[in-house]
Amino acid sequence: MAGRFSSILSAVFLLILAASCSSNVSDFPEIPDIAEIGERAPLSEEAQERQRSDLIALGKEPFPPYLINSGDIFWLKVYDHPDLDILDTVVTPDGYLVVGLIGPVKVANITISDATAKIEKQLREYIKEPKVSLFPRTINSQLATLAGKVQKSGRFPVNADMRLADLVSLGQGFPNNMDDGRQMELSDLNASLLIRNGKVLPVDFNKAMQGDPLHNLRIHGGDYIWIASRTNRLVSIMGEVYEPKYVTWYENTGILEVITSARGLKDEHSSNVIVIRGGIGNPTIYRVDLDGILSGKKPNPGLKPGDIVYVPKDGLSEYNVFIKKLLPTGQLINLIISPGSFLLGY
Repeated sequence: MAGRFSSILSAVFLLILAASCSSNVSDFPEIPDIAEIGERAPLSEEAQERQRSDLIALGKEPFPPYLINSGDIFWLKVYDHPDLDILDTVVTPDGYLVVGLIGPVKVANITISDATAKIEKQLREYIKEPKVSLFPRTINSQLATLAGKVQKSGRFPVNADMRLADLVSLGQGFPNNMDDGRQMELSDLNASLLIRNGKVLPVDFNKAMQGDPLHNLRIHGGDYIWIASRTNRLVSIMGEVYEPKYVTWYENTGILEVITSARGLKDEHSSNVIVIRGGIGNPTIYRVDLDGILSGKKPNPGLKPGDIVYVPKDGLSEYNVFIKKLLPTGQLINLIISPGSFLLGY
């Protein structure tokens, strides 16, 4: 662990050296518009209605018929011919069931009734009017994948009654973490995804977990559910604020939001704010006209997950002073080494 942190700090110093050609904060480019906070409006009424219609249609979709696939286990019974009965016969990886007298029969991707008819047809060469029954013992092919920030990820069997919240329950719910006496949920439901046949469904996971039938959709075999992590969606703020910390990033997070979360600015602060973007491996340093934002002359620029926001003291203009102020304070080091001490739980 210590070696990893040492590597991170070494990379920070490389960042300093790489950027040392700039002598003034004003030399840094202005932060680009990601989409100003004012532009991040909710979905239009038309888009909301279209999304609602899509969800209603998805809710009305019947549970897809079961198709046999590799790994499924059956009890095969041939009436009046107990010597041909097979208990716990497994569909082979290439989709075959091995049946007495006739050998391998291709059953993958067809229904049980179609597979039964296929076996009976081939048995007629040896038995007069054979009657075959296939009883599923274990269905291993009808699975949905639950991955990401859950207590127990994996592939789980699904049935016609299983909903999204039921699947999350099989994964034992979402993990929490106690940090500095505060409880923080580590899962980010706002960024979580339900993917079906390569398409992201317009599900609100928060509403689904509350039992909203519009969003708590029936799960199908092959569905992929990704529960995002909050720890991948953080913005850090340090410098001349009252509470340097990590702040959970949302789509409406901008400079003003993280300053507010840090309990505001101290009296002595620069008119420019520094934003380090791209991580310490591939950093870009931007400046933000804080006075312009506070006066309403400049828009409140949006931030990206992983951004580091540094509020210098008043009069900080030389780059080498910025560097000296940034690293030795221990704020950057602490944020990198022990981010938990600054985590903001919502």
